[in-house]
Amino acid sequence: MRRVPRGANRGGVVALSATVANPSSAAAPASTVAFYLSTDGPITTADALLGSVVVPTLAGGAQQVVGSSVTIPATLATGTYFVGAIADDTGALRESIESNNSRPGNTVTVN
Repeated sequence: MRRVPRGANRGGVVALSATVANPSSAAAPASTVAFYLSTDGPITTADALLGSVVVPTLAGGAQQVVGSSVTIPATLATGTYFVGAIADDTGALRESIESNNSRPGNTVTVN
């Protein structure tokens, strides 16, 4: 995660961004990155989905910064959450290493 706000309001919009890298020597087809809120450090697809963004085709060894404006769910309990991103969260792409797609970001206080 590159950009995470320190605080957010329930029902409010925040801008998030992440750097997606293709460590392979082969090109990776277009995919998605999804942003999540979690009550603990590990970010999984069981956490609260905030939104997703398309990642363009990445050449081998390339990286791309992607971002999206997302809405904090109005029904979310107030508190401190971890904001994270998961590349290819739906598992649409076949990868040689599937375990390196999730990254936690900073914490955000939701009011």
